[in-house]
Amino acid sequence: MKKHTILWTLLFLSLFSLAACGSNKGKNSAATINQNTIQVKEFEVSTKLPDSNTVAKGNVYVQDSHDNVRIMVVASIIIGENDWGGVSFLIPAGWNISNALSSFPNGSGNEAGNNAAIWNTADTESEWKSCVEIGRNHSRKPTGGGEGTVFLELIRDKNASASESFSLLVSVGSELKDGVPVVGTASTSVEIDVGLVK
Repeated sequence: MKKHTILWTLLFLSLFSLAACGSNKGKNSAATINQNTIQVKEFEVSTKLPDSNTVAKGNVYVQDSHDNVRIMVVASIIIGENDWGGVSFLIPAGWNISNALSSFPNGSGNEAGNNAAIWNTADTESEWKSCVEIGRNHSRKPTGGGEGTVFLELIRDKNASASESFSLLVSVGSELKDGVPVVGTASTSVEIDVGLVK
C-alpha cells in the first residue's frame, strides 16, 4: 500500500510540475535585445571649446511596435561650466514626446528636473513642434556644468500627418556674438526614415 501511495504521489508531482512549466511557457522568456528595432542612428555634436566644452553623443532607435512606430533617443551629455545654452533636442511636427528622462547634472546637489524643460509650439507652420532643453538658463547665467544622460521617447501624432523621412536636430552651446545672445552654436541633424516600417 505504501508503494502505491509513493508512486501516486510521485506521478501527481510530476504531472503538476509539467502543467506548471507549460502554463508559464513564454511568460518568463528572456528579453530580446533591439527587438522590433528597424533603424539605429548615431550622433555627436560638440562646441569644441577648450575651457568649457559642451557635448551630446548618443543613438536614435526607430522601432516598429504593434503597428505603431516609436523613436527613442538616448544621449550622454556634458555641459561646460561656462555654458548657459546647454543641450537642445528639436522634435519635428507629427511627433509627440511620450516620455522624457534626464539625470543632468549627475553628482550635483541640484535636482535633475530643475535643469530640464519641454517647450511646444501651436504654430502649425513650424518645422519643429517641440524642444527639449537640458541645462539651459534663459537669464544667460552659466549653470555650472555637469554630466548626465537623457532619454526621450517619441510616438506619432495620430492627429497630424507625419512625413516618412524627417530629421531630429540636436544643438549645443551658447555665446554672445557682438552683444547678441546665440544658443545652439553647434548642431547636428539626425535623418530618420520610418518608411522602412512594413
